[in-house]
Amino acid sequence: MMKNIINTPLFVHGVLSLALGLLGGFVLLLQLFFNIPLDLLSQFFELQILGSSSAWRPLYAGLFFGGILVIVFGISLAALGLTPGQEGLISLGLVLALWGGVLFYMASIFFDGYQIKLDFISVGDGAVADVLIFIPGLFGMITLVSSVAAMLYFHLIDID
Repeated sequence: MMKNIINTPLFVHGVLSLALGLLGGFVLLLQLFFNIPLDLLSQFFELQILGSSSAWRPLYAGLFFGGILVIVFGISLAALGLTPGQEGLISLGLVLALWGGVLFYMASIFFDGYQIKLDFISVGDGAVADVLIFIPGLFGMITLVSSVAAMLYFHLIDID
């Protein structure tokens, strides 16, 4: 009997992120290569596509590479031989990091994004919504770093 070499929930979440990233890449492709404005698609379909190519490009890249990252970590977890509890904790952190990134990239399309104003630095006009879109991204960053640190820690205590 062959051993399962991948964490199935991480694989599923990674594939979903890849699919969303490829959908974003399709919209970007229409705009960049065929010079089809995003508003033109609403004439054929009953939907309105928001954002510009500068907003869809990071969505495509972020979701695509986030999905690959989670799939690779899913394979790595199986190779480390962690306990089911340790593997579940790390998997949860990776899934939360992935979907925190997805929410960040999606929100940056719907809002103007990347316009934060601090006391000493001004990047754009800034609004409450622009600051709020960074919360899922920050949460995703923290959970990703925590998951990787936990993976290293659990692996190192297992070596001793």
